[in-house]
Amino acid sequence: MQNSDSYDIRLLCKCLEVSRSGFYKFIFGKPSNRTVKKLFICNLLLKWHEKDKKLGAPRLALKLYREEGIKIAQSTTNNYMRQLGICSSVSPKTFKSKSSKLTLKNAPFIINRIKGLEVTSLDQVWTTDITYIRTKVVWAYLSTIIDQYSKKVIDMKIKYNQVTSLCSDTVLIVLRARRNATGVILHSDKGSQYRSKAFRRFLGKK
Repeated sequence: MQNSDSYDIRLLCKCLEVSRSGFYKFIFGKPSNRTVKKLFICNLLLKWHEKDKKLGAPRLALKLYREEGIKIAQSTTNNYMRQLGICSSVSPKTFKSKSSKLTLKNAPFIINRIKGLEVTSLDQVWTTDITYIRTKVVWAYLSTIIDQYSKKVIDMKIKYNQVTSLCSDTVLIVLRARRNATGVILHSDKGSQYRSKAFRRFLGKK
């Protein structure tokens, strides 16, 4: 406790902008087991990241469990990585989306209609797509809907997991914005989210 004999503790705490209890806890206190465990995990994350910068939160969490017997949620691993300022260096070009086993019976018909259709007004054809965005911590998925006549984005929605509800939620937002739109053709690529039974059932109700 250097300077504690020369200066009043209250004055020191005021200068340092800390409480007296916090000051004494820092000087005499013992780190909690939770703090020690976090420091241990963070040290491992830094060491493994230095060896292989392609490791992301899912693989690091698995590595912690297999090699150290530490069960930790992927979200917690993400938080620790963000606090440490590290992230996976995997290029977005190497990202592979899950394949779908659904058939494409209606796809050729829809695509041909879009290709040969002359768009002359708003709310005639909307195109939708999902963009993958790599952040420092996790992948983000941006769903957009564009009006083919104006070539402008009507609305968008972002989520941190690629689920069919992202597509349907985006459509709902646009339908609220364009309440008078009727008979609109919604065009997308052959992504599994758009070909899923859940999304097709959703469109059938609209």
